[in-house]
Amino acid sequence: YLGWTEQRQRYVTRHQGNITIDTSKPQLENLKGLLSHFNAYLYPSEGKLRLRIEAARAATGEESDANFNDSNTDLDVKVRYITDDDIIGKINLKDEGLSKAYNSVSASISDPMLNFDDRSVSFIDSTYKKQDNGIVKSANFSMPGITNYYNARIAAKQTLDRSRFSRQISFTMRPSGMSILPGQLIRINYPRFGWETGSEVIFRVKTVSISKDCLVSITASEYNDSVYVIN
Repeated sequence: YLGWTEQRQRYVTRHQGNITIDTSKPQLENLKGLLSHFNAYLYPSEGKLRLRIEAARAATGEESDANFNDSNTDLDVKVRYITDDDIIGKINLKDEGLSKAYNSVSASISDPMLNFDDRSVSFIDSTYKKQDNGIVKSANFSMPGITNYYNARIAAKQTLDRSRFSRQISFTMRPSGMSILPGQLIRINYPRFGWETGSEVIFRVKTVSISKDCLVSITASEYNDSVYVIN
């Protein structure tokens, strides 16, 4: 039922399921559906589509930008440090706050223990509920391909954790940003928002576009290591 060698985190298969492939759909559409199941996506680079997986940073030794790497299948990219001097104009910040943050998730999975009939999965985080003054804030979560109840709970927890970090930013920076790729983590030092030395905020890059004048436009979403922890 689990398919895990042991209950320790290093042996847990976080994303596990039975996925139906609809051969009437385009190949790329099916591929994107598979990738979303594994927290992964494709991005264009040097004329090719490359694979990127959203994962926690991997620390090796002292906690510094030089030693904190983003764990991915294709390459380990160091967290890029961006200061106010790199940014042209201002950062546009969209903060949903607690309006889009949830403390309860409900979903259903096709459970092989029930002959693949639907089984409901609910996950409530009491700490988040306390932060929301005891008000239940629920969301429905689609889990296509997940047939393992325990994997469904892991995915539900990740959905809740991700909802608590909802800030989105967009900005334009100088040509040095041309080396930044989608999926890379960036650490922003921007005193105007109180993001100063020691309190910088980390974001994951979503899109990168280069204009004719070589300036680079970036959109990114807030990142936190806790979203990827299995406990």
